[in-house]
Amino acid sequence: MVYQTYMAILRKYGKPDVLRGFHGRRDSPFSLSEFLRIFNDGASKEQLPRHAFYRPMRQMEYMNPGKSDLHQVADLLLGAASWHWNRNNRGGPSTPKGMVARYTEAHCPLDCLHKAPPKTLYCPQFHLWEFDWKIAARKPRSAN
Repeated sequence: MVYQTYMAILRKYGKPDVLRGFHGRRDSPFSLSEFLRIFNDGASKEQLPRHAFYRPMRQMEYMNPGKSDLHQVADLLLGAASWHWNRNNRGGPSTPKGMVARYTEAHCPLDCLHKAPPKTLYCPQFHLWEFDWKIAARKPRSAN
């Protein structure tokens, strides 16, 4: 998911020369230096044959979200949107997450947070990235 997010950023902003990423600290055996290598290899493949050595991601580190205002805002917005999208796995509207989600939706310029917004003249750069987890969980067909 992180890989696809950064690839979308590359495509949207015209292949910037330098990207720096800061992922919220969590318990994970996943090495961000390995992610850096994999991402840069993928970015380079997209640029072939012109830029075989395109390496835009220069830094990818874990950061403590408690010390990063941007991470806290992102967590708040993701939590509010996920509360609206994940109806089967959420608390009620009077839970703290439910209250924040309803407050965020009430003050958001979108009609609702549980539908992807239409692209408009006023806000063409804003969109929710929809996932279909059922497709991701399917087993590949055997080649017979």
